[in-house]
Amino acid sequence: MTRLRTERGLALIVVLLALSLILTVTGELARAMRLEATTTANFRASISTLYLAEAAYQRAVAEILPEAISHYLDLQGNLIFRRDRLEVPETPQRIGLTLGPGRISYRISDEQARLNVNRATPDLLRRLCTELGLEPAARDTIVDSIQDWRDSNEEYRLNGAESDYYLSLAVPYRSKNGDLDSVEELAQVKGVTKEILGGLPEAPGLAEFVTVVGSGSINVNTATPTVLKALGFAVAEAQLIEAGRPYLDLGALNTQLRRGNLRVVSDTFRIEAWGELPGQGRRKLTTIVQRQTAAGGVPRVVPLTWRWSDEAPPPAPPPAPADARSGSSSTGPSGSSGSGSGSPGSGPSGPNSPGSGNPGFRGSGSGLGSGAGGSSGGSTPFGSATPRTGGGMVPRGRP
Repeated sequence: MTRLRTERGLALIVVLLALSLILTVTGELARAMRLEATTTANFRASISTLYLAEAAYQRAVAEILPEAISHYLDLQGNLIFRRDRLEVPETPQRIGLTLGPGRISYRISDEQARLNVNRATPDLLRRLCTELGLEPAARDTIVDSIQDWRDSNEEYRLNGAESDYYLSLAVPYRSKNGDLDSVEELAQVKGVTKEILGGLPEAPGLAEFVTVVGSGSINVNTATPTVLKALGFAVAEAQLIEAGRPYLDLGALNTQLRRGNLRVVSDTFRIEAWGELPGQGRRKLTTIVQRQTAAGGVPRVVPLTWRWSDEAPPPAPPPAPADARSGSSSTGPSGSSGSGSGSPGSGPSGPNSPGSGNPGFRGSGSGLGSGAGGSSGGSTPFGSATPRTGGGMVPRGRP
């Protein structure tokens, strides 16, 4: 009897061990299947949002490709492509468009409403920093350091810095000694802090008003008051320029205001394109493109820089009044225009600045400046790239 009981006990233990092993294997298999299903769903959502963002990009390219006689802003700050002197175009819907199971949004801003930091003179940069409300010490440090970053030698200016300064930092690197490849690169320049570059919640920063592409000419229809004053226009002159918008040609601009490298038609734009699957994910493509004319007079849009991020799209704007949708109550070249406070572009902030002393802003002065706040980007900067030809083809690549 004792032996029989022992054998029965051993059999029960073996059965329990076998059941435990089967349950463990089954549980691991179920977990692996759930993980595989989740991974597949995430990959599908990632690919879908990528293509949705590219669709939004292509829609923006379709607006840029046809020839325009003028570019200006409507009352909501949206960029308008004026193609006819007699017909005032309506602003197309650009936010929250339904496409299949997802939504696409895009925003176009004029890159030639910004100052080219690679072409700007020290006086122009100094005026811009003053308009942003920087203290004189911080302003002089930034202006001199940008010049030292761009020049080809290792001799630093009074308030600037060269490789000997940057090599002494916790993460050492050398001075560029060349033009900037992206706005985010300013974060590596002495004196440029994250707040100065990216701005504060209540006001945009340096990145909203500068660019690294283009010839340096400024579109008088889309430039913000901050940029106009940085160009040397007095406050009253900047207000007079805004009051006369949109200008369909420079001849409509007061002769006393026709100075500097001004224009009314732009060829370089910033596109922010979003693709979103509600509840599943989103993707954002930010690219700077240039409209060019190929052989035979065929227009094309060439991407100059691009980057991917996961930022959320902006909320859909409220419907505009019927008399404000066109951005102008007159079809003439000097009709009054409701210009926005700034072109809605992105102003991504870079990593922490290596600058010492955290140079700041004037306490209760003008703040960071005026203009529409740019969206803050991720830590991945625009990469310099060889321009790709073709009618609006977007370079892919892994985000």
